[in-house]
Amino acid sequence: MKIRFVVPAVAVAVLFGFFWYALKGGDYDPQLIDSPLIGKAAPGFATPSLGDPKVEVAMKQFLGGRLIVNK
Repeated sequence: MKIRFVVPAVAVAVLFGFFWYALKGGDYDPQLIDSPLIGKAAPGFATPSLGDPKVEVAMKQFLGGRLIVNK
């Protein structure tokens, strides 16, 4: 009956160790990832609004601000 609790606890501890290594101890640096899109202008678009399909949302509404595009 003890093993029912020990095995999941060990599995969680191992996963925690992997996550800790990946976040703190690994050689991973997100600043070193090259992206061809960094510093480039966002592509123009025009699409219907999710709230009201009769209203159009366009890129020109977001000029001068920051924008995250999930393609």
